[in-house]
Amino acid sequence: MAKMVTTVEEVRAAVKSIRACVNDYEMAHAKEDDLYEGVLRAVAAFTLQADAVGGVVAIQHLNELAKAALESKRIKFKRVCA
Repeated sequence: MAKMVTTVEEVRAAVKSIRACVNDYEMAHAKEDDLYEGVLRAVAAFTLQADAVGGVVAIQHLNELAKAALESKRIKFKRVCA
């Protein structure tokens, strides 16, 4: 089970880690899967607060997490599912 990823900095570090191991495509793919699960856990844990402004900021943050995580798709390595 992957840990929840809650900051853009954590996402960028994970993408950097994926990029660093592209020669081991199985490891890169596993790290990418963990990254996506971690971001999804953050989205699943999200609750919109009563404060509309705070809610907008939170939604923008989730949007930034997702966009940063999708940067891993630009990394070229073999993605194989068994």
